[in-house]
Amino acid sequence: MARLTCGSESSASRNPASSVVNCSMSPLFVVNDRRSRDIGPFFFAGSLFLCVARQIRPARSAAVERSRAWRRRGPSRHGLSDSGRPEWMFSDGVFAIAITLLVLDIGVPDGSGDDLLGAVADEWPSYLAYLVSFSTIGAVWLVHSVITECLDRATPALIRVNLLLLMVVSALPFPTRLLADYIGDVDSRRVAATIYGLNLLLVALVVSVLWRYAVRQRLIRPDVADEDVRLITKRLTPGLAGYLVLIATGLFLPLVAVFGYLAIAVYFIVPFGALRRART
Repeated sequence: MARLTCGSESSASRNPASSVVNCSMSPLFVVNDRRSRDIGPFFFAGSLFLCVARQIRPARSAAVERSRAWRRRGPSRHGLSDSGRPEWMFSDGVFAIAITLLVLDIGVPDGSGDDLLGAVADEWPSYLAYLVSFSTIGAVWLVHSVITECLDRATPALIRVNLLLLMVVSALPFPTRLLADYIGDVDSRRVAATIYGLNLLLVALVVSVLWRYAVRQRLIRPDVADEDVRLITKRLTPGLAGYLVLIATGLFLPLVAVFGYLAIAVYFIVPFGALRRART
């Protein structure tokens, strides 16, 4: 009859807490009769499964223990190595979904085969709206990543403000579609640009509230310099003022306002300060 062993005979490999399991078979199979030859492959598959299960179990147990320890001490962040907190992982997922939904609204009308190039060119409002919204969500994600990396812990109120931010970000594909459909319409472009600007203003406002609440409640990591805190606060302020100015501009010059929204996103995405320091 087959004799199969999972692990060596030493006490170290028999220890279930060991993270390395030696799945050795000694001997692999000793076939004594025809029946053993028939069921040998099934023994091998089952034994291999047990070996893999024993190898995975310690890793799963360690992960469960880390999760329980995190729940006992409360949510805390300490640099990049602790970036896997559930609330921030969920946020990254929402950002990814919202930024992906933008491209689904781009397309050419059916029956454009006779002049496909012209039909593609006529969709320039969709390309512009996609570029502005993609850049804006990307900028907000970058700022959100900086904020969460500075956090030492998260309170229930902070998590709810973060949820509000995700709500306004995930709603951005709707005004993006309005802007793409009506930016070329003289009668409706002002309404579309205003609704779009108000959505961007809400996003910027909630991001600012998220950061200022964290600073006021002393949720920032102790190793974050005060100069960095002031710099982040200073970087967030022009965005709010810029959106207010551009919303007013959009009532008269909607297309100019749209390019202004793109300029604000580029302001947050491109590290102009780092580029200036690199040149000097």
